[in-house]
Amino acid sequence: QEGRLDPAQLVDATGNVPADVLLNSFRVLKPTGDITNYVNLWQNLWNDDFVAAHQTMTQWSRDHIPFPGAAFVQTGELFARDNVMATGRVPLGGRVVDLADITVPFVNVIGEKDHIVPPAATAALVDLVGSEEAEELRFPAGHVGLMVGRTAQRSYIPQMAEWLERHSVPLAGGRRA
Repeated sequence: QEGRLDPAQLVDATGNVPADVLLNSFRVLKPTGDITNYVNLWQNLWNDDFVAAHQTMTQWSRDHIPFPGAAFVQTGELFARDNVMATGRVPLGGRVVDLADITVPFVNVIGEKDHIVPPAATAALVDLVGSEEAEELRFPAGHVGLMVGRTAQRSYIPQMAEWLERHSVPLAGGRRA
């Protein structure tokens, strides 16, 4: 919102948003997340698979790198402040990209528990694109859980891959593009 934090203020002298700023911004989104994670770990210390998964996810979630400042500022202004995605018209590279011009098969993958990109923020995309084959895949997962973890490997990723397979164009030799 206007009057709140200016994304440009987070850019340091190197032209990047420091990794610790990114990590802490995710913590602000879920203030009790660390406590919940530790409680879940405590309750599952007997489960070697849970502990291994917890260690992997914890290491991965804390392994941030600096984010390019100009991209951060532009993303914040366009998609958060100006909410251009809701209009279906996105300024990009000196021109406006109209989502209605997308006529190839389109899939919108939504994590129903995503607190980074909430479902309400992207659900309208299938109505904004011009494709006759616009679909939505919804999964009971968070932002990271869509792609990481056992459930993602067993269920979500195979469904996404199946969608891609159905909408791929056959190449010579039987492969698909």
